[in-house]
Order: sequence, then C-alpha cells, then structure tokens
Amino acid sequence: MRTGAIIFSRMTSSRLPGKAFADINGISLIERVFLKTKEIKLIDHICIATSKYSEDDPIASFAINNGINLYRGSLNNVLERAVNASIKFKYDNILRVCGDRPFLDASLYDKMIYKHIHENLDLTTNIFPRSVSCWANWRDNKIRNIKRN
Repeated sequence: MRTGAIIFSRMTSSRLPGKAFADINGISLIERVFLKTKEIKLIDHICIATSKYSEDDPIASFAINNGINLYRGSLNNVLERAVNASIKFKYDNILRVCGDRPFLDASLYDKMIYKHIHENLDLTTNIFPRSVSCWANWRDNKIRNIKRN
C-alpha cells in the first residue's frame, strides 16, 4: 500500500500572488511546507502538484532543482490534479497537503494515515482543529472510478 503526500501549490492568488515563494525568515513558503511534509513518518513519497500554466513554472523549477517529483495539470480543478498525480506516482492513498500551510502538524497527519489504513477507510479527514484541515483519500479502485467519470 503506497501512501503519497501531494503538496498543492500555485503562484496565482487573488490575496497574495506569488505566495509560494514568500520569504519566511530566509526560507520560502513552499520549501517550509516541503520540509514539514518530510516529517510525516507514514508516507512513502512526496510530490508537488501545480498547474501547467507558465505562471507556475517557478514552482516546477523549485521541485526539479530540489529533486522533488512533480505533477503539472489543471489550474482550477484540484481533484483532477490529485487523481492524475496519484496515478502517475502509483499512490494507493493520498494525503492532501496545502502548499500555503507551513505549520502543519506531522503527528496529526500520521494519526490520520494510521487510522485510514488500519480501518480500511475510503476517506479520512479532520474537523478539529479547523485551521489545519487535511485528508487522506482513495483506494486505487476509487481513483480509477473518479478518472472515468
């Protein structure tokens, strides 16, 4: 069972354009999110998912320059990006990581992944604390069904 963390990031934002590279004490937001994601013990792989539009080329370059696997797809359809990235990297389960949350709690994600796998769930999400939303999702057959529809 392969569990992958997908970091969703894009440069276009109405409130803070280019936030992926906002400097936080000398380290960009996207790098901080990646470093925090690496602290999650129960994942097998990490990738960054961004759009195929040229505005997101800096995110793609960051991934490539740092040896992080990359998926590029739809700008607005995050579900499509998730499904296609999970197929590309052969994930049985995915963990959604928001690219603008540098303070994610790795232990919360590990608890969710453990519960998700050991209880054979289709979808696992938290509702508290609300500000740190995350989810583990999909078995392989669910991904294929979503892709077809």
